[in-house]
Amino acid sequence: MGFVVSKLWSLWSPAGYDEPDPATGITPRQRDIVQNTWKIVRAETRKNGIQFFLKFFETYPEYQKLFKGFANVPMSELAQNGKLLGHALSVMYALNSIVDNLSDVESLLQVLEKIGISHQPRRINGSHFQNLAKVLVSFLKEALGPRIMNPTAEEAWRKSLEVANSVIIKALETSTET
Repeated sequence: MGFVVSKLWSLWSPAGYDEPDPATGITPRQRDIVQNTWKIVRAETRKNGIQFFLKFFETYPEYQKLFKGFANVPMSELAQNGKLLGHALSVMYALNSIVDNLSDVESLLQVLEKIGISHQPRRINGSHFQNLAKVLVSFLKEALGPRIMNPTAEEAWRKSLEVANSVIIKALETSTET
């Protein structure tokens, strides 16, 4: 049955749907998967932003110390912290912008470079962004479940975040050199 469905889908898919964009390496199919899964997360931005950061700090507790506004807030109180909410919303809006611009490479580059440059004064490095990407994929798997975050969706997110992080990290490192 799966073979038949996949063959039929390939007949209905637009030409080039699985051809990687030369600038990003992301296929239109991967872009659509990321955008469609993100719509679900975006519907509850506030809740998902807080839950994502709680998972991030549970996975990397030392990273909480990088945030002056809630560096010493106990994990049990963090979900109600206004400064965490503010930062969580900022990150979610940045992710909205990244996801929205996956098909507009010029705008996407501008967004990603700005993120990298803005994090340089905060002592953030490439490994922080790489770890954030790992936690984001894990969070999405938990939040959306295996039917939505199947292996194809997981790979689409990993590839998209890998591309995003390559630009962010380059901008971050370039801004430290100047």
